[in-house]
Amino acid sequence: RHFFFVQPEQAYRLEFHVNALGITTSNGPFVEVAVSGLQTERVRSEAAVGTGDWLQGLSFRAPADGHWAELTVQRQRSSKLDNKILGDAWYDDFVLEIVDTPPPDDAP
Repeated sequence: RHFFFVQPEQAYRLEFHVNALGITTSNGPFVEVAVSGLQTERVRSEAAVGTGDWLQGLSFRAPADGHWAELTVQRQRSSKLDNKILGDAWYDDFVLEIVDTPPPDDAP
């Protein structure tokens, strides 16, 4: 869990690398950013499953009353019979940049 300050009504892009080795569940770990305000807005990355090395990113805009955000790595519980997770995942090289233009409404 990591908290960081944001500027109200500012657009951001967060990029990071994910390296997964043998993640065995369909609900692998993912990064989520929650931006606080009157209503907390959340964006999340794709889940890391299987084996691979990916560059992932999230785009978000702080609300008018948002001044801080929380970054977490999470995993949603799987409802499958074999729902225990095995494998390793590394997240590194996080870079947060201010974006001059707002992210599109359907940004990942």
